[in-house]
Formats: sequence, structure tokens, C-alpha cells
Amino acid sequence: MEQIKVCWLIPTEPSLRASIQAACPQAQIDFCERAELNEQRIAEAEVVIGNLPKRWLSEAKALRWLHLESAGAEQYAQEEKLAQDVLLTNSTGAYGPAIAEHMLAGVLSVYKKLNLYRENQKLRVWKNEGKVRSLKGSSVLIVGLGDIGREFGWRMKALGCTVTGVKRTPGVCPDYVDRLVLMDRIEEELPQADIVALCLPSTSETRHFFDQRRLALTRKDCVLVNVGRGITVDTSALCALLDQGHFGGLVLDVVDPEPLPMNNPLWGYDRVILTPHVSGNYNQQSTYDTVIAMALENLQRYLKQKPLKYCVDRKSGYRISNNKE
Repeated sequence: MEQIKVCWLIPTEPSLRASIQAACPQAQIDFCERAELNEQRIAEAEVVIGNLPKRWLSEAKALRWLHLESAGAEQYAQEEKLAQDVLLTNSTGAYGPAIAEHMLAGVLSVYKKLNLYRENQKLRVWKNEGKVRSLKGSSVLIVGLGDIGREFGWRMKALGCTVTGVKRTPGVCPDYVDRLVLMDRIEEELPQADIVALCLPSTSETRHFFDQRRLALTRKDCVLVNVGRGITVDTSALCALLDQGHFGGLVLDVVDPEPLPMNNPLWGYDRVILTPHVSGNYNQQSTYDTVIAMALENLQRYLKQKPLKYCVDRKSGYRISNNKE
């Protein structure tokens, strides 16, 4: 039987490559750095594991399945160069724990004014920055109750918060979520929350969903967290509200644009914690290990002609939630 040709783009060490190939004897796996891609390698691949640079999609003549190492799939789901009969899967589920811990660290930093004390330390200033806030009893609104939102939700519930989740479609309410509402109720919920956590992907519906009007509905001392996509928030409106004294703090791992230009005013606010879209990358080993395990599991299913897991709806860009197999 002819081996199925697989182009594997996720970075791997030689020892791991040997293990992956041994686990998939039906496949001929080409472990390739993205910088080493060429027309022949792409044209022959029936399967690509990893985020294939979009400029190569038109050369992927034999492609039947693309598995993304990222959770975000929106750039590929609606890409015209990716044929509609190509299976698309992603790695949603791998990044939630690391991102949720990042979110929690950011919120606690704002609540306990650790960002201010860090600045004081650099200036060698011994100063009490005053009253701080407690997570216990805080109300948390999580916009986007996917993998990341759920991971953040149960952590906040365990710390004594009241958790409200916001989803696009009806579903079962997890036991760590006190209330579950749909997106059309969000404007009623924003003024009630001490912490608003945004975990939305980039879609045509979510672009600047948080505009000046919706941002202004939040409490003046609200802590706003964004780990989804920067494009979901109007940056100019965000800065205008900060200038007016709105927000108790911002925790932003994603912004618009990225990288954030040096002259962007977001850099200058002491109550804004900025990180360069790093909460969900491979800095945490367990995230990488899970990404590899998901890719390998799905590759083995494909080789055995079993239904794939982690399938993405090409129309919405979201993981198909009822995809159990």
C-alpha cells in the first residue's frame, strides 16, 4: 500500500520526529521548517500538519486535510484558496489552561496593584498605593465560553467569584457558571460585571464588537481582559475611555494592530498590562505537548480512515461543538 504523504510543519526535535513516524507507519512524513517549503513539497502532500502559510495554499494540489496548530482558524476557514472539500481541524483545547492562568495573573496584578508596585520598585520608591480589591464576591462576565473561557471560568469560580458566561448559541450551563446568556443580552450584562473577559475569535461578526458604546457600558472600575483577538475591540475608543478615567485596569494579551506601534497611546497607561500575544504560545511546555498529542491523535485517525476530531465549521470559523468523533 502506498504511504500517505504528510507535510509536518509544527517544530519538532529529531527524537520526537522518530516517535511520530514510528506511530504512523502508513504515512511518509516530511518534517519541514516553514522556511524550507517549496512547490514540490506542498504539491505532493495529502495532509499538512501545522499552519501552512497562506501563500502556499494555491500550490497544495493534493491536499485533503489541513490540521492547524493554532486554535484560531478564521484565516483559513474562509480562505478561497483552500478548497471547500479540504478537511479543516484545529488545536482548540490545547491553549486554554495556559491562557486562563495568564488571565488570572493579570487580574490579580490589577486587583492588588502589583503593576504599580513594580513601577515603584524600578524607581526605588517605598510607597503604599492604597486599597486593593478582592476576587471573592467579584462578578465575572466571560464573553466567549469556549475552551479558554471555560478554563478561566472554573478558576474564577473556585476563587469565590460569581461567573456569567456569554455564548452565541444555547447550550448546557457548566456547573461552575452561575448564569449562561446569549450574545443578544450582553448590553444588559456589561454594567453588572467587575471583570469582563473577552475570549472571542476574529470573525466578520466580532470585528469591533466592543466599540465605544459597548465599552462605555462597563463599570468605571471594571477590569477588562482581552485574550481573544485584538480586532474585537476598537482601540481608539478604548484609549478615549481610558483618558476619561474609565476602567480600573486592562489586561491585554491581544491588541489591534499587532505588533503595537511604539507611538500607540496604549503603552502609556499605568493601569494597562500589555503582553505581546504570548499567553497561548509554546512558552508553557504543557501547551506544546498537548498540541503535538492532538495532531498525532488526529493523524492516526486519518490514516485509519476514522472521523477526525477537532473539526472547524468553514462558514463560522468555530470548532464544531458536537463533533465527538
